[in-house]
Parts: sequence; structure tokens; C-alpha cells
Amino acid sequence: MLLLRDIRTFYGNIEAVKGLNLRVDKGEIVCLIGSNGAGKSTALMTISGVLKPKTGSIIFNGEDIHGRPPHKIVARGVSQVPEGRRIFPKLTVMENLELGAYSVNSEQFTVNRRQSTVNSQLSTVFELFPVLKERHKQPGGTLSGGEQQMLAIGRALMSEPKLLLLDEPSLGLAPIIVGKIFKTIRELNADGLTILLVEQNAKAALRLAHRAYVLESGKVVKEGKGGDLLHEKEKKKAYLGE
Repeated sequence: MLLLRDIRTFYGNIEAVKGLNLRVDKGEIVCLIGSNGAGKSTALMTISGVLKPKTGSIIFNGEDIHGRPPHKIVARGVSQVPEGRRIFPKLTVMENLELGAYSVNSEQFTVNRRQSTVNSQLSTVFELFPVLKERHKQPGGTLSGGEQQMLAIGRALMSEPKLLLLDEPSLGLAPIIVGKIFKTIRELNADGLTILLVEQNAKAALRLAHRAYVLESGKVVKEGKGGDLLHEKEKKKAYLGE
């Protein structure tokens, strides 16, 4: 579904991603792990079009999306849940979710199909996160951290993505909420959604992932099945913090 070839992304003169190659197959959960500054979030921002790589190609479902603006990439089926959630705190829960469906408002949708699609996605989000339905009139900023993370995921799902990019979904959350978030990720994948996950909790991510890539200083230094990397002794300190 997704193939990155020789991606190099810079912040000014600083090369944050250095010749990145990776693939994500349909139906997989693939995780990127590594220390802070390894280039994980930069990789996701490059895929979603927020950052432009200087070299390389990004192939999504057979189409090179390198250089396309972010809203066009969302319309192709790639949606990102950013680090720190970045919901709109003064807008209601419902308004945040409706904004996530903006790509459905394109000319390719008739009015009836557009409304049907939005209603269907809302139903899916509210089934996953009943608390969002209960609080749909509340400003997003009044929600707890865990509820805001649910809202950020729900907002991303409103565009009917084929590939979901998740950036640090457990960051700053209580362990019980982290468990709920990872359970949701597993359920979404079981329903057929392909997921590329960046996660600070490497142990939990590797238990969840089909495959994983370990990044150091913008480069892949190891890749393999999630379970294999979890149990591997070599370089554990580099990506598991042990």
C-alpha cells in the first residue's frame, strides 16, 4: 500500500530523515520506533505532505504522491493523527469531527452521498468512542487528555482513510487510557484499516505491530517482525530504553 524510497527530508540545513526506505502492506500495523530526534515524526509529516522531501518517492496504492499538497493526500486516503492531538479546543466535539470530513465535500460526491458518508463515519466513531457522542456539544478543550486523543483519532477516521498515520497516541496518557487506545488500534486494524504507528512505548507498539522499523538519526538501523524485535537482546537499549 505504501512504499518509501530514498526519502531525505530537511529542516533548513539539518537533514532529519536520511535516505529512508520502508513499506507498509495492506492490512498491516507497522510501527516506527527509536529515540527522540530519530526522525519518526518527520517521516509521518513527509508522507502526509506537510513536509516536502528533497529526494525520493512516496508511492501510495501505486501512485507517487510525493509533492502533492496535504489535502490532496487526505483525499487519496491517507489521514494522520498528529503528535499532541492538535484538536481545535474552542470548537465542539461535533465540529472537530465534521472538519475531519472536509474531503468528503468534494465535487465527486453528490449531496446525498456526502451526507450518507458523514453519517456513516460518525456512527463508526461514536461506536468506537461512546464518550464523544455523550459530549458532542462540548468544546474540545474541555475534554480530558484521553478523550482528546479519542477525538483526534475520530477526526482522522471521518475522511474514510485507507491508511492511518498515528503519531505518539499514548503520549501523556494514564496507563488505563493507553490500554483503551491500543485496543482501539487493534480493532481498527481487525476491521481492515492499515496503520503506520509512531510510538514512544516501544514494548506496547512491538506487541501490536506486524512489522517494525528502528530509526536512529534519520536512518533505519533494523527492521523485522514486531515480536522478533521485542525479544531480541541486541540494541535493546537503543529502542526499548532498557
